Amino acid sequence: MAKLYLSRGYTTIRDTGGNTFSLKKAIDAGITDGPRIFPSGPIISQTSGHGDFTPAAEPSRLVGGHRDPMQKLGHLLVVDGVPEMLQAVRYVLGRGASQIKLAVSGGCASERDPLDIAEFTAEEIEAAVKVAGDWNTYVATHVYNPTGIRRAVEAGVRTIEHANLIDAKTLELMKDHGTWLSPQVSVYVNDPHGFDPALKKKFAQAREGLDVLFKLVKKTGFDRVGFGPDIISAPDTLAKVNEEFVNRTKWFSPAEILCQATGNNGRMLALAGPRNPYPGALGVIEPGALADVLLIDGDPLADPSVLADPERNLAVIVKDGQVFKNLLDPGK
Repeated sequence: MAKLYLSRGYTTIRDTGGNTFSLKKAIDAGITDGPRIFPSGPIISQTSGHGDFTPAAEPSRLVGGHRDPMQKLGHLLVVDGVPEMLQAVRYVLGRGASQIKLAVSGGCASERDPLDIAEFTAEEIEAAVKVAGDWNTYVATHVYNPTGIRRAVEAGVRTIEHANLIDAKTLELMKDHGTWLSPQVSVYVNDPHGFDPALKKKFAQAREGLDVLFKLVKKTGFDRVGFGPDIISAPDTLAKVNEEFVNRTKWFSPAEILCQATGNNGRMLALAGPRNPYPGALGVIEPGALADVLLIDGDPLADPSVLADPERNLAVIVKDGQVFKNLLDPGK
């Protein structure tokens, strides 16, 4: 998967949920090829929240139940109350997370939580933000609905992931607080094969909300918009990750999309402050910036679809000054 991302031109990614600490170390050490990783570590969720995949037959932890395998593997953490939140955030930062990821609303791929519900109290979110602030970094939140977004923004969360069901008043609140929006398109365009009807209905609801979200973004001039597909499924689906450039053209110009994927993402990653594992500017070409360059056969400013065929049109991929792909040299 890491090599696949790099082959699509992604020299840096922000992993917003999962145990990627060892993979990051392997890439940084040159053991395997891949992008730089800004790891969040496990998604932190409440009981019956977006990150709680405990089997229905498993008793509650209140009566001796156990954590599900995804938690044991370090991909998820389920906590309730301020003390557990403090412990979880401190633990994840101690593992090497560059930022924290909370789930503060229902999600599309989880069975128990409709998209309209808010998760974690204001006090719990504030506790996470306080600890992250003590570590000089920030909190990102998975959230769809206005109630959850407002609660997160008012608690000091710096990036809102998804936000498909937002309203105009809440987007203005984000604008006033300098909060970043990290939306996705591709994950909702791809049909969730194998999901039950209830989950497919949630994906459809989120997909329909995108049009409202992006029209509000354009109308209000909101410009703190990041880029990402949120594709975490089968390798054949992930191989189409660059279709995100095309999927956004319904709402944004090619220039806007390329800015989201480069300079905007670089600014958003810099929110990690001293927890940034890769000092140096990202997403820009300037003195002192990290030496990442893509040479494209075609003009993505005129036609972003050239990026959807990376095998043919990504002629050169350079990360940290090292050439990983060079179609201009037959020997590479």
